[in-house]
Amino acid sequence: MSVNLWGADITVRVSSAAPDAEPPVWNDISGYVIVPDGTKLETWLGRATELSTSEPGKFRFTLLNTDDRFTTGNPTSPYYPWWKQSRRVQIVETLGDKDYVLADGYLEIPQTVVQTQPVDPAAPKFITVTVTGVDPIARLRGGRKFKSALTEHIVYTGGTDLKGYWTLTEAAQPYNGVGPTSLPLTVRMARNGTTGLTTKSQPNTGLAPTGGEALGARMPLLGSGTSGKVYLQVVLPDDLAVPIGANDALVIVFWFAFTAQQATNDALSQDILLVSTPSISNLRLQRNVTTGACNLDASGGMTGSTGGGAIGLEALMPIGIYVKESTSVMELWIGGQRLTATLTGAPAGAGSLFWANLGFQIDYDLSHLQIYVGTNFGYTQYLEQIAQGYAPLDQQRTGARINTILNYAGWPQARRDIDAGASVMSPVTLLGKTAGAVLEEATTTERGRLFAQAGRIQFHDRIRVLNV
Repeated sequence: MSVNLWGADITVRVSSAAPDAEPPVWNDISGYVIVPDGTKLETWLGRATELSTSEPGKFRFTLLNTDDRFTTGNPTSPYYPWWKQSRRVQIVETLGDKDYVLADGYLEIPQTVVQTQPVDPAAPKFITVTVTGVDPIARLRGGRKFKSALTEHIVYTGGTDLKGYWTLTEAAQPYNGVGPTSLPLTVRMARNGTTGLTTKSQPNTGLAPTGGEALGARMPLLGSGTSGKVYLQVVLPDDLAVPIGANDALVIVFWFAFTAQQATNDALSQDILLVSTPSISNLRLQRNVTTGACNLDASGGMTGSTGGGAIGLEALMPIGIYVKESTSVMELWIGGQRLTATLTGAPAGAGSLFWANLGFQIDYDLSHLQIYVGTNFGYTQYLEQIAQGYAPLDQQRTGARINTILNYAGWPQARRDIDAGASVMSPVTLLGKTAGAVLEEATTTERGRLFAQAGRIQFHDRIRVLNV
């Protein structure tokens, strides 16, 4: 702790925890802060008044670094390995029993270490490093770019139940996972008959929900009943294990459509999905080739059947399969339909998911494949996803929009003060945007004020700004 000319104590501290961890783990480095003659410890506010334009706040100070403790990547430093870019820093002024946060932000890349050669060669060197940082507004502006409105919703709401998610909206294979695994799906070509035809997936060609902000993958079938067929099946990554607890529910959700070419498909067996669970050796979602109805059947240690929902051609549908063996519940969700069945047989307890395939002798479009295991994802969350798929964040007030975007960005709830807002916003697009860019859209719509103060995100709506 250092003392300035007015008798106030100045503390400079840095957190060794992850950038947005709460609470931070503070390390006092005040004793290494130096203020040579003609220089000063500087902080800049991003907003001086309610009427000024918001810019990121900044800070800068110099550290004594003779022993290289503030050299990033130095394994002999007591601050290794956490001393690096994006660590949280505070500059606090203490007057009496009151603390005033002069700056609360994040380290930028430290500048080059400066060595000052002494006149006496035997004297110790004076080595310094200048540190700069920016406040949370700059961090949000320069953070990761969002993938899409629907993707951000799925990842955020999925929480720990989400075990795998693949958008299938890439411009080319592989179709990588976006949370919590990045392993790619396998698209496997299969044949029935003697046909010599080949087929492959067609990225960015299939029907997909608006909120995904990109088209899905088309999986074409070629051939006929006389010459045989060649078609594509989607298989989970080989290295992905999905354990299922004895009291967990398994939920599989995906966005699906039969293509127009399905009208000429004369295959006698057409499966949308085939998997196995701890108690069910075959959990099969089939399409009746005569009626077009979809049926979900379970066989093995537990059995049951439900269905009746038909899927027309070129009709994009969210589909959900819900199985909770401990309560003998099985459900099929197609669009807004909820078809239920009671399983018979005894639950086997804990086990794992075995994925056979998605797509057997069908011509289809696929996107936003998700796997959930746990107790938190159900029909309510499925319906919410449908809404977000077609009109993401529609009719939100500006304050709600800002809170949602901060949620997606991982900003702690405890470090924000957000007014409700008076304006209502249209559906959002997020692809390629940073959180900071979307927050500015809401602020401009509201004609409000967005800024950071003492490490907290502040949003003042126009009711507060105009005092009305």
